[in-house]
Parts: sequence; structure tokens; C-alpha cells
Amino acid sequence: MDDKVENVHKVGPFDVEDWCYRGEGAANIVLAYKGSDPFLVGKVLRIRKKSVDKQLVDKSKVICQPGKPILSEDEQKLWQNWPSVAEARSFESLLQAYARDVMGPLLGPELVDPGIIVYMSTEFLEKIACIVEHERPLSRRAESEIDSHSNSALLISDHSVFCLVGVSHGTGPQRNIKTSFLSIAVEIKPKCGFLPNSDLIVAENFIKKIVPRYTMHQTLKHYEGKVKRLSQYSPLDLFSEDLERINQAVHHLFSVPQNNLRLFVGGTVIDTSTSDLDHEGVKWQVLNAALQGCMLHDDGIQPVEVLKELVSQSLHKTDVLKNLLAAQKLDIVDIEGSIHAYRKLSSREAMDSSHGRELSEDECKNFEFPDGMSLLQCIELVRNYLIAATAKDCSLMLTFQQVLDNEPENMDVKYHKIIFSSKAKHPFLLKVNFLDLDLKPLTKMHHYYQIDQKIVKAYLATLQTDIDQEGYSESFVISQDGQQA
Repeated sequence: MDDKVENVHKVGPFDVEDWCYRGEGAANIVLAYKGSDPFLVGKVLRIRKKSVDKQLVDKSKVICQPGKPILSEDEQKLWQNWPSVAEARSFESLLQAYARDVMGPLLGPELVDPGIIVYMSTEFLEKIACIVEHERPLSRRAESEIDSHSNSALLISDHSVFCLVGVSHGTGPQRNIKTSFLSIAVEIKPKCGFLPNSDLIVAENFIKKIVPRYTMHQTLKHYEGKVKRLSQYSPLDLFSEDLERINQAVHHLFSVPQNNLRLFVGGTVIDTSTSDLDHEGVKWQVLNAALQGCMLHDDGIQPVEVLKELVSQSLHKTDVLKNLLAAQKLDIVDIEGSIHAYRKLSSREAMDSSHGRELSEDECKNFEFPDGMSLLQCIELVRNYLIAATAKDCSLMLTFQQVLDNEPENMDVKYHKIIFSSKAKHPFLLKVNFLDLDLKPLTKMHHYYQIDQKIVKAYLATLQTDIDQEGYSESFVISQDGQQA
């Protein structure tokens, strides 16, 4: 393939030094541009990874056949209402189409950046892999590496920054805005913001209806040694629309970030890993030092307190979490209900018989569906579960930049909001974006079910142990809204 960005810009080995490591998830690694090319300034590159397990790599090669849809036949039928998704010929076009056409209408098109597809050489990817390898976490390096044969990636805007630093006038959307402060960005993984109430949840798993999934998962992670401290963060608080509870949720996120909160200053990630230790003072010193040059605040106020207030106010005054919660609630029967529908759909005969239509009365006799649902209803249930899973696992980026004008009417902020802090001397620009809106594979439905059961069993075992040892534990008294009393 030619080295080009949609026939506009080349990305090749000659400018490999202009990219630096930003972070990574399970499937992709993110690089930030640090060069001077105006086309690439303010952009990040999302590059596909592959497993270091050769067996898994070989399986992926069978699936990714050039010129054919990237999805399996069953998945193509599942997503046939979105041809751009069902017929995608590459991972990047699949991610792009899914974010734009499926998640965009649910969360707000203006808050979703599908990116543009970038074509690059194997040599570029191999050199990039060498440059960033030492910056990657050891746990990620043991599991995956950059796929140097992918030939394409997604180029998206760097939502951790504003392109306004040092600008006091101009002709763009932010003309007349005066600022000399670095941007501050907070990336949050909100997780599931509601309690399931499906009748298909078995009686022994009743705890799912009164304790947040995040709280139970913390117990399992702590038992497996994946986290050092249990987080007191509750997604139910964050999604509550009650400012006091939102404040509490934000405080707990800052106190024990784990992988649910990341902080950027001027586009640079600030290390908050010390917050998983017992020395709270060290953490706050690090955060306050990083934020010191980003704002003018009232005397005696620590910068991190201003930032926490900004985050809470932003979530309280916008509809961003309402839209996200609505998308999450597309999961109406929980994984314990969706897995039954999936097992029916996993029958090759059933999927092949449908072709997007209702089965005839005679055909229906060969298949049994949950609660008398039709095949198309089962398809919709499973599809909605996967959409909801994306919404439960995505990230939310809140980006702030203090401006020197106290009068909002004097600012041209067509594409951003203005937010005030009671602890700061000047208002802040705010922009909001959703990240990590990847399609969840249909083939992982059993995995989702198994991890769900594992989480519940681990929590119930811990609860029983606590009761056996102490007879009664106040720490596990749960109120009707899922909060620990």
C-alpha cells in the first residue's frame, strides 16, 4: 500500500522520530505527534496490536482475508442494519464506521471522533515499535506488540489539548479568546452506571441487583493482585445527577485512579500511580505541582481541588452522562439473559435460515428462543448487549483551559462550553469527547458471561468470609440505590 493519509499526507520512516508513546488498551497502542507538520499537529495515531501468542496471531490471519469483510458471516448478519459496519474490509474501517454510525447517534456525533484512515509502510511500523517498546508497561509487553503488517491505522484529534495556547486573537472558532495556560485533560472510564433488574438473573446472583458491578469487580481484582487498594468509587454516584454524589465519585476517582482516571497537562500524561500507595501526601503533591502553571486560583486553594470541582460541574451541567447511561441501558436483560439468546443464534442453521427476515412458522419449530422471542428479537437483544458493552467500557475525556476573559459574552466559543469554578479567578473552556468506542466481538459472549459469574462468585465468597469471621459487617450494608452505608 502507498504511504498516504487518504491521498493527502504521507506517514513514513522519515518522520518516525516525531511520534511518542501516549498509552494503550487491549487492542491498540496510541502515539502522539510531536513534530511540526501542520497536518499532524494536534493528532494521535491509533495503531493495531497483535498478540505475542503465535496461535492467536494465526487465528487472526484466517479471519482477516484481503478484500473480504472483516466480520464473520454471523456478525455481518448481526450488524446488517449498518452496512458500513457489516461490510468493513479492514479493522480501521470497522472501528471508524462503528464509532461514527452506531455510537455517534447514541452519544452525540459532535462528541465522537471516528478519525481518518492512515496508510503506512511496514518499515515505519517496525521502527515505531522499537522506539516505544521501552515505554510500554511490562504487563502489556508480555501480551502484545505492534502489528507491523497492519499497513493502516486511525489518525484522530488529540483530545487532551486545545489548540489555543498563547493565542489571543484570530479568525477561527475561538477568536478573541485570551489564554496563556496549558490545557488540562481528565480521562475517565465511568463504567456501568446502573443496577440490572432482569428477571433472567438467577436467584443465587441476586447481589447483582443491589451492588454495582464495579464494586464487585474490585474485590476480584484485589484478590488476584491486580490492584493494591480497593477503590471506593461508585459509578452510581457519578451517574446520579446529584452534585454531592458526583463530587464524592470524582474524589474517589482522584484518590485511587487505577485505570479509571488519567490526567494530562499540555498533552503530557501525569503519573498518578503513587495514588495506589498509602502515602496520600505524595500523590497530591505530584498532582498540584503538575497543575500549578495551568491556572490562576484563589489563595490557599490547591489546584487539584479546582480541577475536581471543574470535573464535577462539567458532568452535572451537561447531558453527556445521560446519553451514555441511555446507551448502557440498551442491555435490558443482563448478560444472563443475553447469553441465552446468543446460544440460540450461535446455531449456524438458525443464522443461515434468517437472512434478516422472520422465520416461517414451520422453520420456527426447529428453534427455541428465550421467552418466546423470535429470531430477529434475539438478534436485536444480543446486538444491543454488545452496543451497551461498548458504552460500559468506553472513556470520557474532559479537557479544560483557563481563559483570561471573565465575560462569556465576549468569547466566541461556538464549539466549546464555558465552565466556572468557585475556587479560580477566571473561567475555563470545556470540551468533551468519547474515546475507545470499539465494537465488542460476538465471539466473546461466552467470555463476558464467564467473567460476570467469576466476579459475582468472588464477591459473594468475600462477603461470606467477612460474615463468618465477624458475624456482621457494616461495610457490606447496602442501601436501595446500591451505595454502601
